Amino acid sequence: MEKEGLNYQDAWDASMDVEGRVKFWGDMAKNVHWNKFPENILDESNKPHYRWFKDGLTNICYNCVDRHLEAHGDKPALHFDS
Repeated sequence: MEKEGLNYQDAWDASMDVEGRVKFWGDMAKNVHWNKFPENILDESNKPHYRWFKDGLTNICYNCVDRHLEAHGDKPALHFDS
């Protein structure tokens, strides 16, 4: 969050602000790779069952692992100590 110019508390406050949360989460979504970027950030048509990024399409595995391989492929992705 620091590189975005927000510290943790500022990010938390912005994400919880009812008036500004759609803009906040829309901006945060730009940090994720999307196969189809969502045009509708928050679908409120079936309250209280909200749907975030309903019309977007992404791949979680790609975002968590694959997109980092070129720069960090020689480093462990996870350390496990039981």
